[in-house]
Amino acid sequence: MDIILKKMNQFGFSSRPICRLLNKLPMYKDYSRSDLTNAINHEKNIINLPSGSYHFNLNSERYYEK
Repeated sequence: MDIILKKMNQFGFSSRPICRLLNKLPMYKDYSRSDLTNAINHEKNIINLPSGSYHFNLNSERYYEK
């Protein structure tokens, strides 16, 4: 995912990973929690993208690798 984020940011897409799960924060680590299998998988694989068409012009050649 780091490579994808780096490339996206190079092309002007202000992308980032999703926020960490709250149970991983020090103040919540000792609290009970349910099965987080899906949430952990999402945390590893989801990228936040900019919203709104005004952020970029997809017709621009700079978005296509040559």
